[in-house]
Amino acid sequence: MPPYSNGIRESAYALAVLYRAPRSPALDGLVDGLWFYDHAASHAHERLLASSTVQLLVDLVTGEAFVAGPATRPKVVSTVPMARIAGVVFAPGGMRAFMRAPVEALRDADAPLVDLWGDAGRLLPEQVESELPEASLDRLEEALLRCFDVDRRPHSAMAAALAQLDAGERVVDVAASVGLSRATLARRLRDGVGLSPKGWGSLQRFQRAARRIAAGQRDYTEVALEAGFYDQAHLIHAFRRYAGLTPKRYRPKPGEPNHIVE
Repeated sequence: MPPYSNGIRESAYALAVLYRAPRSPALDGLVDGLWFYDHAASHAHERLLASSTVQLLVDLVTGEAFVAGPATRPKVVSTVPMARIAGVVFAPGGMRAFMRAPVEALRDADAPLVDLWGDAGRLLPEQVESELPEASLDRLEEALLRCFDVDRRPHSAMAAALAQLDAGERVVDVAASVGLSRATLARRLRDGVGLSPKGWGSLQRFQRAARRIAAGQRDYTEVALEAGFYDQAHLIHAFRRYAGLTPKRYRPKPGEPNHIVE
């Protein structure tokens, strides 16, 4: 699997040779961006940190396409297969507008696109292939529009609920503010982003902390409080869970907070 799979949004964009926002207004709020990557890594392995991001990846060398779901644990992957790939970074909850599978079914997993789109998934790599990266992304966006189902857009409460959970609000208060029961909120989040309300909030805190440390901040107590943790011990626990190491050992690739060269 490519090393940028499941990377936080900044990571996917920085690695890409070409990145652009979707051009069709129909994709607003559903797709964060499309990117094209064409580069041979100088190292054999990378550690991927846990992330809530969901991406569609089209390998234009092997002719394979798959969807990488949210990751709740770190993993080490080989960079050898990486070569020439086009991708889509879905906005939180956005994937469901293009695929019937609940995101929860993709948690900590990759799903072949043929299993989600049938023949359209099998043919996509051939349809997207072009000598020009810009043309490949145009074709990829066209494929998304062909599979777009307006009736499967995220529920209007989704964005508001995620924003409040990001801010550290209690689940019971978030549910009340968006007019849902706790059970209904949890079900819609598992379906739309693949995580429970608490799981979503926990991952966002971790990612905020990782970005601060990657930017050079070394006062870990300050990082913990600014990212929404109770204290430094809480931060260390999250890093061990989501990165497999402590904050002091965390040394990501430049500009890539979610990637560590092994």
